[in-house]
Amino acid sequence: MTQGRVPPEFLGWAAAKNLDGNGSLALALPLLRFGIHHGPDSFPLTPMMRDFWHAVRQLRKHPGFAAVAILTLALGIGANTAMFSVIHATLIRPLPFQDPEQLVAVWQEYPKRAWPRANFSFPNFLDLQRDSAFAAAGAYALSSHTLTSGAEPERLDTLRMSAGLLPTLGVQPALGRGFQDDEDRSTGERVALLSDHLWRARFQADPAIVGQSIRLNDQWSVRIVGVLPRDFRMGEERPDLCLPLRLDPSSVGRGQRGLNVIARRSPGVGGQELTARLAVIAAQLREADPWANAEMDLNAEPLHAHLVGEVRAALLALGGAVVCVLLIACANVANLSLARAMGRRAEMTIRAAVGAGQWQLVRALLAESLLLALMGGAVGLLLGKGMVGLAASFVEANLPQAPEITLDPTVLACTLAATLLSGILFGLLPALSGSNVDLARSMKGGGRAATGGISQSRWRGALVIGEVSLALVLLTGAGLLLKSLANLGQFHPGFDTSGMLVAHTVLAGNQYADIPSARLASARAMAARLEQLPGVKAVALGNSIPLTSDMDASGASISGRTFSPGDAPFAHLRGVGANYFQTLRIPLLEGRPFAASDHESGPKVAIINATMARKYWPEESALGKRLRPDALETKEWLTIVGVVADFKNESLLQRPRPEIFYAYDQFPTRGLSWMLRTTVPPMTLAESLRREIRKVDPSLAVTEVRTMDQTKADSFRATRFQTWLLGTFAGTALLLAATGIYGVLSYSVNQRSREIGIRMALGAQKKTVHALVIRGGMKVVLAGVGIGLVASALLTSFIAQLLFGIPPIDPPTFALSALLLVGVALVACYLPSRRAVGVDPMVVLRLE
Repeated sequence: MTQGRVPPEFLGWAAAKNLDGNGSLALALPLLRFGIHHGPDSFPLTPMMRDFWHAVRQLRKHPGFAAVAILTLALGIGANTAMFSVIHATLIRPLPFQDPEQLVAVWQEYPKRAWPRANFSFPNFLDLQRDSAFAAAGAYALSSHTLTSGAEPERLDTLRMSAGLLPTLGVQPALGRGFQDDEDRSTGERVALLSDHLWRARFQADPAIVGQSIRLNDQWSVRIVGVLPRDFRMGEERPDLCLPLRLDPSSVGRGQRGLNVIARRSPGVGGQELTARLAVIAAQLREADPWANAEMDLNAEPLHAHLVGEVRAALLALGGAVVCVLLIACANVANLSLARAMGRRAEMTIRAAVGAGQWQLVRALLAESLLLALMGGAVGLLLGKGMVGLAASFVEANLPQAPEITLDPTVLACTLAATLLSGILFGLLPALSGSNVDLARSMKGGGRAATGGISQSRWRGALVIGEVSLALVLLTGAGLLLKSLANLGQFHPGFDTSGMLVAHTVLAGNQYADIPSARLASARAMAARLEQLPGVKAVALGNSIPLTSDMDASGASISGRTFSPGDAPFAHLRGVGANYFQTLRIPLLEGRPFAASDHESGPKVAIINATMARKYWPEESALGKRLRPDALETKEWLTIVGVVADFKNESLLQRPRPEIFYAYDQFPTRGLSWMLRTTVPPMTLAESLRREIRKVDPSLAVTEVRTMDQTKADSFRATRFQTWLLGTFAGTALLLAATGIYGVLSYSVNQRSREIGIRMALGAQKKTVHALVIRGGMKVVLAGVGIGLVASALLTSFIAQLLFGIPPIDPPTFALSALLLVGVALVACYLPSRRAVGVDPMVVLRLE
């Protein structure tokens, strides 16, 4: 081995291996001479690789520090990986359609009405489809059908679509073909497209299924013409089956609005031009039907933004939360690195003494930080993979593309970028501080010769303040969501949900087609059987289940009243049985409930809710007034016989809306929803309920069997998930902040052990030392709390739309969050203070 200039990296290794930490050069000289003659004077590695080699040795010597830093970073990086996977799949990744940026969702808008946004009517859609602003347009509506082929009937979520929808989206069936124009007419052949899931689960992925027929609703034979791609979905809907619309424009009015419309912009049509063109089309539609389209505008937005509009705010808020967790993790590791840098003064001094420049010292320390970050990123990636699966299972019902949440190359690249950025964030400050060596003072034998001790202490305090501030922001946000969730859980929907079992079925089959008496007979037979079940106190019938979004919306006429087109009555509509309100325990404010006398041949009657009574009869009683809902398609007037209190029909978050209830016995529908008030645990009757309904008609599929309490809980499932996730992030932040406070104070106690020993030797009491240490820690904590409260007041407005029954700035929540953080901080301060009072003053004096 030849002699030559000794690399600073080797000298640093030698110093770290043998020096006692006092910075004395004399202790290192024999080892340095040995290294010149017997150690490597050059390495077949680049300078950066040598720095990494040295970093590995350093971390092996301090496994405790390495483990804590790696796990801390892994928590932050893992959470960010999982959350970015969700955000990428939902908000960033393009839709699986051809040129998705050209697709727009279009809807009808009525600015002056209580429901400003409405779906399209079929005639309006046909006019829009012909306009030159669009290269293509398609329409669809959600429905359900019963598959009666095979041994067991199965209820299928169905998408009824126009023949042009798949071409508009640029989607080709994976097997077979799409719909043709003649199949979209009311007289066309009945055909269907299977979803990939149904094809595999029900038909064992048999490619010969194309061309075969299935039976729907025990009524129609439908020929399968294709199978959809595996990833096909429409927003949150992943249909089992697709059917043509089969609508006749001559038999569908412009006021019958039930279609969602997606259009592809023509080449060269930009946003402003599209807005202008929609205004022209709206004017043409108003002229075509001044009544149905009165005061109607058309609006559009990019399809991707339309599909994710309801979850964007929540995801961005959660994304900001995980960034805060990562920043807290970085601040924690930076504090650990700053404390450790104080113990490496001797190494940095020797490196500087033999010619290493500041950049070389910074590079060596940054190499260690980056190595820690990469190891933390690797562990975080494993954590993130598990979190991604958990997140996908939780949010599938709330996010448009939850099944596509994966660790794809883009997510992996972002994880790597976050890892490297984390290494720089937590490593740069310790590297700059540790490399700032005062060589002249070191050569004079100063054991603590490097400058910057006071500066490092200030930086460590600033990092703790930042950690506490960010942790308080997350705690406050989680507290607001938790209180909002509690409000939702305790909120009374206007009826009694306890002790109720609900279920839904649809009267499928030719025997029910256009035969109201057959539907009514089956409904009565089912009710009679259900009422005889042991443990059933009362049975109610409706055509949909409360707290679901299945109510029909309809225009209405009021006898003896005239309205301008824009002010015409508009209400939600539901058919219910005779004892519906009594079974659900909904208060009757005026008049009477439905009775057995309200049968198919009797005078037609209706009950309205309090909101409708106040809106249309504010100064008089609504009893005896007559109205006619358009959706019932009857020429007879319905006489109002009762007014009931408002209750939550669609969701807990809905505002009171005008509602009309008609007697099911007078207008029996195919859809049947059962609500059983029980004296036993409701779910113990689930199988009995299915059995009794199937005894009336074996071809019926019974779905949505659950308790009403479960239905209520499902209505705020998204809020519960957001609260759980943000609460997890806040808890992690609180733990990391407490760890940071403890680490800083522990280091401070170690540094001040001589001072504390002398104080105690001079008569200081233990409680005085406790107070000294805790006071020093709580100063930075309280500063962080103050900044965090201000930041929370500014930032909680971003989650205002996620809250229920609570303002974004809620003083009790802010105060409790701050007190929780202060309490945890006090514990973190107390533990180092206990060690401080354990210093033996006699040992300190002997050392002096």
